[in-house]
Amino acid sequence: MKQASAPVPGFSYNRVIVALVVVVLASLILINYLILTQQRQYLMQEVRQLATVELAQAATFMTEPLLRYRFADIEQFIHQWGANNHQVVRFEAITPDGHQLTSFQRPITSPHRLVLEKRVAYGGRHLLTLRLEKDYSQTVTILGQLRDRLLLASLFISVALGVTLWFVFRLLAIRPLEREINQRRRAEEELAAINHTLEERVQSRTREIRGLLEQEIYLRQIMQTVSEINSLLITSPDLETLLRQACKRLVARGPYEFCWLGLLEEGALAHVYHATPDTDTIRAGEESASSDPATSLEAPPYQPADPDSPFYAHPAARCLRENRVLIETREHYPRSSPPWRQPRFIAGFWQMIALPLQSGNSESPLGVMVVYTWMEEGFAGEEVEMLKELAGDLGFAVASFRHRAEVERLTAERTANYEQTILTFVNMIDQRDTYTAGHTQRVADYSRLIARRLGLPEPEIERLARAAILHDIGKIATPDAVLLKPGQFTPLERDLIKLHTVAGHEMLAGIEMYQDIAKIVLHHHERHDGSGYPDRLAGEDIPLPARILAVADTFDAMTTNRIYQPRSDVAAALAKLQALSGTQFHPEVVVAAVAVLPEVEPPTAPAREPAAGRLCMGHEALCDITQSPIAELEKQRLAYFFSDPLTGLYNEDYLKSALQNQRYQSLHLCHLQGLAQFNKQQGWKKGNQVLRLFADELRDKFPDALLFRIYGNDFAVITQEYQPLNPEELAAFDSLTGTGISPQVRYIDLTREHGSSIDKLEEVELSSD
Repeated sequence: MKQASAPVPGFSYNRVIVALVVVVLASLILINYLILTQQRQYLMQEVRQLATVELAQAATFMTEPLLRYRFADIEQFIHQWGANNHQVVRFEAITPDGHQLTSFQRPITSPHRLVLEKRVAYGGRHLLTLRLEKDYSQTVTILGQLRDRLLLASLFISVALGVTLWFVFRLLAIRPLEREINQRRRAEEELAAINHTLEERVQSRTREIRGLLEQEIYLRQIMQTVSEINSLLITSPDLETLLRQACKRLVARGPYEFCWLGLLEEGALAHVYHATPDTDTIRAGEESASSDPATSLEAPPYQPADPDSPFYAHPAARCLRENRVLIETREHYPRSSPPWRQPRFIAGFWQMIALPLQSGNSESPLGVMVVYTWMEEGFAGEEVEMLKELAGDLGFAVASFRHRAEVERLTAERTANYEQTILTFVNMIDQRDTYTAGHTQRVADYSRLIARRLGLPEPEIERLARAAILHDIGKIATPDAVLLKPGQFTPLERDLIKLHTVAGHEMLAGIEMYQDIAKIVLHHHERHDGSGYPDRLAGEDIPLPARILAVADTFDAMTTNRIYQPRSDVAAALAKLQALSGTQFHPEVVVAAVAVLPEVEPPTAPAREPAAGRLCMGHEALCDITQSPIAELEKQRLAYFFSDPLTGLYNEDYLKSALQNQRYQSLHLCHLQGLAQFNKQQGWKKGNQVLRLFADELRDKFPDALLFRIYGNDFAVITQEYQPLNPEELAAFDSLTGTGISPQVRYIDLTREHGSSIDKLEEVELSSD
């Protein structure tokens, strides 16, 4: 019999209230004490400051009588000052020798006194000492009154708080007490009922425990099976192995004697696997040595959504169509539509369950799992939940394997797209300029030759070649106005060009397949002496592939035509590399380059070589300089950089390149004397018209010459052979007739004055207005 528990001692709310009141009162007293202490310090400081000020004032008033030795006035002042100040207990004046000159004293015996002294001096001489003794009992009285008020307020607050808490606790304690009483009454009634039927309940509980134990053993077997299949999700190398092993494990123990798994593809069950305890797992439609024809499934596909299909009425088909779990007993099982050859072997099953394979609760099924049980009670609730969880895990695994296959396919496709995109960028950079077209491929070829000479392994050589192909990828971010400029760069433009190494590194470092070459691209413009860019690395700190790439890049630049510079031959380029060995380039790399590059044949024309006659039309002089044809892009670039916007002649920037070409022998400088005066009289508009017409007539007269407009009203005519140019011929131009402008001509023999430049031309004295 269950005994009633001993009564629990009642909880005393009064004690709690008293304790809280005591705590509050103690806290308030402590706070009052701190307030009184601070107030006392403040009042005493105020009394002391006031006494100090008064004593200083008294000392000031006594200075003048002391100087005149009027001691009677001093005595009268002290008595009068003390009599007027009721807080003064004693006030006396003492000479420097210690004799009392005079004093004032009241018959007050208060113990609260404050003593101060003040020396009276004049001109550095001590005249008198004043001693003041004041009574501050009034301050003490004020503090006492404050203490009493604070104590009274503390008591009032504590009492009020105690009364309030008492009422609150009393109000809150009634309802919990009633609940406790009711609970105890019900507990006593239940205890009486239990005692009345204890024997029956014990017997019933024993039967229940026995059933639960058997159920637990059964569910443990199912759980172990589910656990083993879940372990297959991690260890199976592919989806087919997973599904085969899952079927085999499901029928290995317990009441399951048949199961099958099917996967949907395009609305039909295209792949089906099944197993029995006596056979290995096989694919539907296959025959194995251990398979029983009576239990073999028909070859898929099975059509769950086709009403004409024999599989349409099967519970598995309905499970797929409705995307939900279906449990069917053998009485209602549609024996006319099983997907196996001999259905009689399952005559002894009690229930079958069809579960959709899903990767998520609300997603469409990826397949179906069908399990048959020979347990008379059928599938228990916990068993169904475990099978649902297993179906969900298998569905997730199916989705994962398919997703992995799709990811691998997309990764391969993305890799190919990356490669194609990057190489397209490289081709775009090369194709922006016919003079650098094919540059990256040539640099890659030269890099391979040098790397093999240095003994690098073949994988490292191929990595270097890939870096060479992509080493100028960062120039995609360089403005065309800088990248395509056919001439020397300004300091700012040179800084913009230098940014292409960092831009290329950032582009490649973000792509996994190019991360191993990003640093080569970043450092291929470093110099052996540490003066390169972007990180000013020196010597062995520069990666070896970057050192090789730097030599190959420079060699190709020197052996390829540029619009502002003809190419060097191989021997001259190699000699330049040797001259820069130890400063710009690593000596070992230069030695290897000199050994393998003499036999290479750099291109003598751009990789994209259109019809020379069409492209050189109107730019024959340029073709003479570069010995290369010019594409339409170069024609437009020439006009952008080298054309005078007013006359259409070449400008002084292009004159710099022409003066460096030794093919030309004759230079005539023409100055239009009086053009400035003409502009003042007729206006700039008419002056510009004269310049345009004069330029047109120059073209007609010298069709094979290079014509330039320089310094505003100066023109230059360059020819390969000497041609006479008289001022009278120019003055007869229609454009100058009647304008008052007279041409002044100066001839320069370029064969004698080698190295002529713009700077030298500026020093040539021409007539001026």
